[in-house]
Amino acid sequence: MPSPRHPNPREVEVQGVIMPPLLVSVIIGLIAAWATMRWLDHTRLIRHFPWPTPTFLALTAIYAILTSVVLFPS
Repeated sequence: MPSPRHPNPREVEVQGVIMPPLLVSVIIGLIAAWATMRWLDHTRLIRHFPWPTPTFLALTAIYAILTSVVLFPS
């Protein structure tokens, strides 16, 4: 007996390629963190952060977690 399809699929399909939701969340997190860092650099607020690289990594993690919670609830 085939199992019924889950109403919320656990994978994301993009043009026939199936990707795990964590990968999609991290990619969206990277893009959002990059845009935030560009904005901080443009407004010269980046000077208030002593180390920009860990700030970028922290923003990536925050955005990836938020994206995962909002787009792919379990």
